[in-house]
Amino acid sequence: YLASEVLFKARLNPFLMPSELEKKDYASLVKAIKFIIQKALKAGGFSFAGGYLLPDGSYGNYKEKVLVYGKDNCPNCQAPLAKDFIAERITYWCKHCQKK
Repeated sequence: YLASEVLFKARLNPFLMPSELEKKDYASLVKAIKFIIQKALKAGGFSFAGGYLLPDGSYGNYKEKVLVYGKDNCPNCQAPLAKDFIAERITYWCKHCQKK
């Protein structure tokens, strides 16, 4: 889920190779990583069914704060989100907002 969220925040296409990124893309990626990780930590993480619990036994509530992971439509343009498998993991992304 973090990869989908970070790449969406950075507006980077998940199929880009690192060699295709420009210097500004790396800066955007670092900024997005910091933002999403801090947001997820504040929310207590993402509790998948039967998975991670916080030390007090509660579930993390980042699931309610995600931008694209598990969603149907882009929060920016409302276009349907694409769902693709990359390295055997599902990636949610917007073909309109993450063109590059």
